[in-house]
Amino acid sequence: MVVAVLQCPCLVIIDLQIINETNECILSSNNYELTAQMRNPQMSKTTFGKIIERYRKKLNVSQKIVHEGIGSQASYRSGESDEREVDFVIQETILARLGQSAADFELILDDEEYDMWMERLAIRSSLAGNDYVALDALVKEYRREHAAKHKLHEQFCLYYEAKLAEWRGEARSIVGSLAAEALGLTKQIEDMPQVHQSLYTPMELDLLLTLIRCRHGKWNNLFKNGNCLQQIIEYVGAYYSVERQEDIEGQAWLELLRISWKYDGPEQLLVYIDKAIACFSGATGIERLGEVRFMKAKLLWRGYEEAVDKKQQLHLCKEECKMAYCIFDVLRRREKVQEIEEFCLGELQWHI
Repeated sequence: MVVAVLQCPCLVIIDLQIINETNECILSSNNYELTAQMRNPQMSKTTFGKIIERYRKKLNVSQKIVHEGIGSQASYRSGESDEREVDFVIQETILARLGQSAADFELILDDEEYDMWMERLAIRSSLAGNDYVALDALVKEYRREHAAKHKLHEQFCLYYEAKLAEWRGEARSIVGSLAAEALGLTKQIEDMPQVHQSLYTPMELDLLLTLIRCRHGKWNNLFKNGNCLQQIIEYVGAYYSVERQEDIEGQAWLELLRISWKYDGPEQLLVYIDKAIACFSGATGIERLGEVRFMKAKLLWRGYEEAVDKKQQLHLCKEECKMAYCIFDVLRRREKVQEIEEFCLGELQWHI
């Protein structure tokens, strides 16, 4: 008796008591909580295989693509067919590659896995809250307890150690080396995401963006970097929900704009800028929106001398400066506000 009904993109639980009696269900919830009653290994195994098969077929990708760099061919085949239990960190990683968040599913964890999940959650929360002192302590503890268990735990540690290295202002070579080591555990670090041909977790994409940003190794080629960034944007748009697109896509757009500023003509750059503005229109993209608005203002000023209607060109430039200024002022980004003021006074001879 199936006790869960499909309500895309999630599954809604009908009766938890019947679930406990039958184990014939797929569990999903938007309000993620873990309780002792939810820890049932057999139900976890059956649940996971059904979830992965459903989303994999929806994306039209093979088992090999989903599990690349995570486990052996035998392990991923048996995992999806429910012939073996799957470690929850592997579950989380596979779900992430399929564009899903483990937080949207009621995973069935034993006591040890539950404690580990809470440790990972605390680490993510520390980064989200910019509490790098706490993050440093938590990552060190996690490394002591879990890094040797599976390469996904090691990747998790290296990822956050790279974030800490950036926060401390360490050299790009150090940050890039940490990111390369982390990404290399599950991917070929020189590969690019390709729709229908590869799957990446948000962490793997962020590590790739870090390599590009640090110009690490063969990612020192700006032409290659530009191509890769466009593929990341296409990939995220194809596989991720709108809620999950903004951060990764935002980073990719900003880096692509920096490269385009150096090498592309104003027409191509303006096309990129307008697309980036549309990407950053959501609430969480407001700071990046300010950066792109200011970049557009500088681009308009760069073309001022060649403009047919100089008065209109100057007006548009000032309007973009105003929008960027207001965004950074609201966000209390004093250094960005000052940068805009200096640009307006020094270049436009205008007090904003």
